[in-house]
Amino acid sequence: MAEPSYPTAVPESYDAVAADYVERAPPPAAMDPLSRAILAGFAELVRTAGLGPVADRDAGPAA
Repeated sequence: MAEPSYPTAVPESYDAVAADYVERAPPPAAMDPLSRAILAGFAELVRTAGLGPVADRDAGPAA
């Protein structure tokens, strides 16, 4: 059985757009107040429901 291509294709496609993502998606401290409030609300819902932790995976360049 041949290996599927997606295990390598997906990370490669994310890597291809990582620099553009960084330019367009600010870190939370640089977000507008509404975006920060939405992010904080999501975090609070996860925390109070005991559903954490949450990971933002492959959403930018490797640090």
